[in-house]
Amino acid sequence: MDDMFEKYLREQLEKPGPSRKSSLTAEDVEDFLKRGLSDFEATVKRAFSGAQGSKHSIDIGAGRYTDESKGIRRGRMVLDG
Repeated sequence: MDDMFEKYLREQLEKPGPSRKSSLTAEDVEDFLKRGLSDFEATVKRAFSGAQGSKHSIDIGAGRYTDESKGIRRGRMVLDG
C-alpha cells in the first residue's frame, strides 16, 4: 500500500496545474512527498477503511501549497476512502 500511495502522491504533485505548468520544483515535490508519506504512515493508513464517502486528510506541506485541481488546500490533500 505504501508504494501505491507514494506513486499516486508523486503523480499528483508532478501533474501540471490549471496553467498546464508544474508549479512545484523537484525539491518541493520531494519535500511534500516525504512529509505526505510520513503523515500517511502515521495516521491515515491506520484509519483507512475504504468506505464510500469517507475522507482522509494528509499533511503534505504545512500550509505552504494550494492546488484545488489536485485536491490540495493549505498543505493538506484530501483522499476518499
